[in-house]
Amino acid sequence: MMNVVIVGRPNVGKSTLFNRIIRQRKAVVEAVSGVTRDRLLQRAEWGGKSFYITDTGGYIPSETDRITTLVAQQVDLAIEDGHIILFTVNEREGLTPLDREIAESLRKNGKIVILVVNKVDNLKREQEMVDFYGLGFKKVFPVSSIHGRGVADLLEEIITLIPEEQSWKENDRTKLAIIGIPNLGKSSFFNRIINEERVIVDEKPGTTRDAIDTEIEFEGEQLTIIDTAGIRRKPRITTDLEYYTIKRAISTLLECDIALVMVDGSVDITRQDKRLIALAGRSAGTIVILLNKMDLVPRKLWNDALHYFRNALVYIPSVLTVPISAKNGDGVFDALRIALDAHTRSSLQMDNQALNELIANAVHRSAPKRVGKKKVYIYGCRQVSRNPPCLVVYTSHPDDITRQYQRYLEKKVREHFSLQGIPLVMKFQKRGRGAKRHEKNDSVKKGSSSRK
Repeated sequence: MMNVVIVGRPNVGKSTLFNRIIRQRKAVVEAVSGVTRDRLLQRAEWGGKSFYITDTGGYIPSETDRITTLVAQQVDLAIEDGHIILFTVNEREGLTPLDREIAESLRKNGKIVILVVNKVDNLKREQEMVDFYGLGFKKVFPVSSIHGRGVADLLEEIITLIPEEQSWKENDRTKLAIIGIPNLGKSSFFNRIINEERVIVDEKPGTTRDAIDTEIEFEGEQLTIIDTAGIRRKPRITTDLEYYTIKRAISTLLECDIALVMVDGSVDITRQDKRLIALAGRSAGTIVILLNKMDLVPRKLWNDALHYFRNALVYIPSVLTVPISAKNGDGVFDALRIALDAHTRSSLQMDNQALNELIANAVHRSAPKRVGKKKVYIYGCRQVSRNPPCLVVYTSHPDDITRQYQRYLEKKVREHFSLQGIPLVMKFQKRGRGAKRHEKNDSVKKGSSSRK
């Protein structure tokens, strides 16, 4: 999936633009520079196309103090991982020498760069932004992130640069990333799959320091297997080297189709395990939990271990959990088969008519609860992206659809389209002009279901 990265000097409104695009307040916004340091990543959708949007800290390439240098390195990593760069400047402060320095740096990267001139909230300011054209970028968009002015035009330009999603596998290869905390056996699992000692295996945590990838063929499937560094909690990260190897490990989730999250099946699940599983759920299309070190657990207790981990991960419906022993090879290739099957199901396009008939029947059996005097109607549904599948459900009052009712509809979709163990995103959206274009194709009608 395409990755769109927002960069620019401090305090030009990058985080406000990020929040506007994802339609929620995820990035912290303050009227002082330097608030954002780490990268923020979120899926976004516009015009039926999905992409990643990344917010970055204020970019000062020439500064040398430690924190600023770390932020600059993070921005460089984000640019390296990105496909489209939104170079954001502040019209009210005019063109600065730092803007020119950043522009020169971006030209050397060879990426697609869109110049976003922020804080242009009226026509007069738009006429005063002529100096910014001197930076030499062909695509220039005046916007006001705080008011939303011009952001729709910017998003329309972005989706024209995203190719039609005809192939869901880059170069016909499925990418699998192995992630987890240090010293779990990820490299042993990796070596077992590729059938060679390519990665150093040692009992000392932190042996793997970069994302290692290998291309293989498995039962007719072309795969890229990526081994990553162990990801520890931030308070336990003691060196810059470890910090950036972990950031590199996390960035591989952007590129993978399947996240194989390894945990120690012989002990209780940790908070960091849960954090990594949640992170994989936000980034990857398919997740499989590998319960490693099951050679330390008696066979008669394996079902109990599976039951424990599934209960611990109850927030992921029908989570795919596979017991393995990377040391002995038990279950390793079964886990691979299960992951590939799940990815195939996650990448399928649902039949629109069947999807809407399913939603209509579900609503007919159990309509959303009335909120006060308001009756909640559901008008239609469509799939807007795959891997993981994302559905938009059009309704009269999206904020009044209870979590319980969302789970009810989600369960019906999972059962009908065999989506057990696969992340499923369901968004409830108020019907507007965007929804009316699809009304002829969406068979859930206001009078035929919710009113009965």
